[in-house]
Amino acid sequence: MTAMVSHAVPTLEDVAARAGVSRATASRALLRQARVSAATIDKVTAAARELGYVADRGAARLAGHSPRTVGLIIRGARNAVYGELFSELGKHLRASESDVLATAVPAAMQVAEAEAILGRVLGVPLGGLMLANGSIRSEQVLPYVGRLPIMRVGHPESTPELSGVGYDEVTHGRLMADAVAAAGHRRVLAVGRPFASGQTQGVRIEALVARLRERGVAVDTVPVTTLELRLPADTVARALAAGCTALVCASDELAFQAMLAARESGVRVPDDLSVVGFDGYEPGLDLIGLTTVRLPVAAVARRAAELMLELMSTPGMPPVREVIAGELTVRTSLGPPRAT
Repeated sequence: MTAMVSHAVPTLEDVAARAGVSRATASRALLRQARVSAATIDKVTAAARELGYVADRGAARLAGHSPRTVGLIIRGARNAVYGELFSELGKHLRASESDVLATAVPAAMQVAEAEAILGRVLGVPLGGLMLANGSIRSEQVLPYVGRLPIMRVGHPESTPELSGVGYDEVTHGRLMADAVAAAGHRRVLAVGRPFASGQTQGVRIEALVARLRERGVAVDTVPVTTLELRLPADTVARALAAGCTALVCASDELAFQAMLAARESGVRVPDDLSVVGFDGYEPGLDLIGLTTVRLPVAAVARRAAELMLELMSTPGMPPVREVIAGELTVRTSLGPPRAT
């Protein structure tokens, strides 16, 4: 049986012992050097993950990082919301004389890819880690809780061991539902990611559907399951065929696609079909008159930075989870239902 040495904070020797390799091999594997086999890298990184090992601080300091550095794993900025969030987080953290070590990731990743990114980011000494994406799952970072503060930013977070400052998507869904119902719509089609996913779109649409039904509005749903978030081609026709007078899209990106599809098929917005979205950061929203809920990106970033600095300076502080609501902006894409 492989011997294990017990330490309050795991060391490279512990990782090597758990993986059954030498210390030098463990070090080379964690650095993913070419002369180490893929099988050995997998074995060593799995051992490091199980132990919650974070690479030696002294060695990492030679790479120019310090415990005042905040790691940020964020979704790529093709989505305007994430570009704004990255900018605001950087501004507030740098104002406190903290550095930001940022890594952009795709909207979805395989488990092994996500764990490799975590390993690289946590291979330097960090004062804290922020996750501003949905592709790194909470359970993947739990082994590192207690080594440094870990916080989810933007996305909903319910794991008791993790902190989070997120968008109040339940309120956002209810705000839009109340606006649609107040405009007189009695049958609505809602489109977005699978509604029980627990992700941002799922939470907001689930809240919207529940509130509309409370108000006596019939709701049909269409889940979007592709990573590219493409609106199903028949969505507008399907809405009209079902007698829906409003189309609620879980993002402005989907709403843009719906408005384009409506125009190409001769459907007038909002005369024949109202179209609304969420996010509020795509360019040109005012020009096309899209009704949307604007996410409170600046407020979330400011509070997340404040809270992370507090967690970093207060060892043993329990996790904190907060949400902040944005604002509804009603424009011309939402109108009364067409006369029948």
